[in-house]
Amino acid sequence: MNKLALFLITCLLVSCSSPTPAPTSTPIPANTPTLQFCDANEINHFREQFMPLLQQYYDQVMATRSAPKTSMAEEIDRMKEIRTNVESLNTNPCTIKLSFALVNAMNSSIGGFLALLSGKPESQQEIFFDEGTKFIRQVNLELSRLADCKENCKP
Repeated sequence: MNKLALFLITCLLVSCSSPTPAPTSTPIPANTPTLQFCDANEINHFREQFMPLLQQYYDQVMATRSAPKTSMAEEIDRMKEIRTNVESLNTNPCTIKLSFALVNAMNSSIGGFLALLSGKPESQQEIFFDEGTKFIRQVNLELSRLADCKENCKP
């Protein structure tokens, strides 16, 4: 079986499985039962701030992945800066899951790159990167959910 087919099958299987948080992950808050619906303006305002940071994260992952080991620490520091910016966003009950999922993805990615930089075995590195992929799936699912519900979003 070629590598592309194996990769696609793996992506399909992982997307069907329920994600398990990495040991360094922050628990994603449960729904808030007292709030009926979220304000669409708040959601849109959050997304306007969130989406550029998400793109910066994607770009930085690619930059860190392609960086030589001699400059990888600097690239990891840039990832940490982006994570700090995401953590500083004002969330509301409908957007907090989205924010936590991205922070957890970033923590996992940073952990994987630090494991790579420190020469840990590839199997340990993959644990972090696999967790990061699971959290990115949660980010995408949450973005879709928020886009679909518009004014009728529930936390």
